[in-house]
Amino acid sequence: EGRRDATVTAMEDCMLAQMERADFLRLTGQLTSEVLSILAQPFQHGRRTLMQLKLCQNLFHATHFFQALHFALLQIRCCEVMSLVQVNPGKRVYQQGTTGHSFYIVIKGTLQTYVKQPGENAGNGTYEKDILEGEAFGEAALTGKGNAARRRAETVVAGEEKVFLAELLRNDYVDITNKIEKRVYKVLHTPTRQRTQEEVELLFDFLRNEEFFKHLQLDGMRQQCCKALMMQRVGVGEILFSQGDRGETFHIIIRGTVRVVIDGSTVRELCAGASFGEIALLAETEAERVRTASILATDDCLIATLTRKDFLKVHDRQELTYWINKFWVLTTTKIDPEHHDSVHWKGYKKVHLLIAKTV
Repeated sequence: EGRRDATVTAMEDCMLAQMERADFLRLTGQLTSEVLSILAQPFQHGRRTLMQLKLCQNLFHATHFFQALHFALLQIRCCEVMSLVQVNPGKRVYQQGTTGHSFYIVIKGTLQTYVKQPGENAGNGTYEKDILEGEAFGEAALTGKGNAARRRAETVVAGEEKVFLAELLRNDYVDITNKIEKRVYKVLHTPTRQRTQEEVELLFDFLRNEEFFKHLQLDGMRQQCCKALMMQRVGVGEILFSQGDRGETFHIIIRGTVRVVIDGSTVRELCAGASFGEIALLAETEAERVRTASILATDDCLIATLTRKDFLKVHDRQELTYWINKFWVLTTTKIDPEHHDSVHWKGYKKVHLLIAKTV
């Protein structure tokens, strides 16, 4: 179901209107019920299809926690191991003071949170707020580094109707993040010319949601950029580059945190999934490439780096491919004789110029 039964190829430059399946289901009110049926299936590795996982990702993407998971592959893998939890009206999801082992997203229904003040013993405590459909809670259970950090700060209780939750266990989340990080580390550690297509596709899937890559128009260009990425380790306290330097590199944080410093003052921190330095790739003049801030590592970082030289090679190859395809169409398509020579040679000169630049 949903599998393509034909291949569609563009015969000339096309402009298409596109609708994602998840958007269609959302508009028709079916996305929630579809995700409920997916999560209701007992988890078994590889049982959920990529289309099903993308539907779950689309429904959960608006939550703050999923947006913080900048890497697309990590979001998909979390959806793969999530399960459905049903909570009857008035029943507790968890109690204040217990150690958290699960994170939740509300698919359907409403919950209430209660907090006990010191000295309160009876009941759930004082009402704080409602947790509505589409909202998430319990993130500290996944990200907390010790039992104290994972301790529940409130009691969560189902409302007047049955509540349906997507649950992600801490053990599964830790296992997923560790495995993906090791795989990405191994690929980045492999010399760029020795990477297999499978390894390039792993990086592509991992970085699909990265802001800079999202703005590149073609998947082929994104994949070539992934192939050219290099690994860079930066120790705590080390300066990656300084304000006023000429920009030659673009960076994506795979692990760790850095500080952005302007004129000696920290203006913000960037963590895993964030990127910086894209102007070094896109600027057309030397003046535009001057770094506007210094980057300082606040802990040991693993960073993926793309040089301006490699990016421009990718850009030129992509343009070369476009003009070769255009040239092929022009020379195999019947063209008005009056314009044939000018069209043919205009394309040829462009291809010739780009070959000279990329050799």
